[in-house]
Amino acid sequence: MDLQQRVVEAAEQSFRQFGYKGTTMENVARIANVGKGTIYTFFASKEALLDHILSRLVAEMQAVANASIAPDDTFFNNLERALRSVLRFRGQHELLIKLAQEGKQLGTVAVIEGMARVEQAVTKYLRHHLEAGVSHGDVKPCNTELVAFIMLRTYTAILADWESRHEPLSDDELMQVFQVVFAEGLNRARPQVQS
Repeated sequence: MDLQQRVVEAAEQSFRQFGYKGTTMENVARIANVGKGTIYTFFASKEALLDHILSRLVAEMQAVANASIAPDDTFFNNLERALRSVLRFRGQHELLIKLAQEGKQLGTVAVIEGMARVEQAVTKYLRHHLEAGVSHGDVKPCNTELVAFIMLRTYTAILADWESRHEPLSDDELMQVFQVVFAEGLNRARPQVQS
């Protein structure tokens, strides 16, 4: 493992353990078993280190979403599965959970801004797919950025708020909700052939 990778992994461990606010470059150096100055050869600040880690996580989420797409399935089934896979990834990733808690509880500005960038990346991914759906005739023309935002917030609420008070929904139940709430409203109606 190269030195930069050791620093990144040590920072992830420290952020998970102590949060962003509780992490110091000294903690990271100690965990990585390097001098503090070594960290600064790769990252100008703790915030730059967090940005690097979050950028990697966004790339991982995009890979998870892309892996969930089945070429022989419908546009809306693929979009729902991609969205669900990203949010399940986000909900199970210890660092993202810790950062979300810190942002809510402590209001740490760097964390709030970093998590906003993660949300923007997910919204951009959804918007891109919605735009492709519009151009291919699968989706009605719409404000794709707004619809992507609403989709993300709706699914976040279902997977966090709803499931904190109710039994978790199965994948089939989530797909059904998506079909009723989004697909039926966005699906471009195909002209009916008169017999």
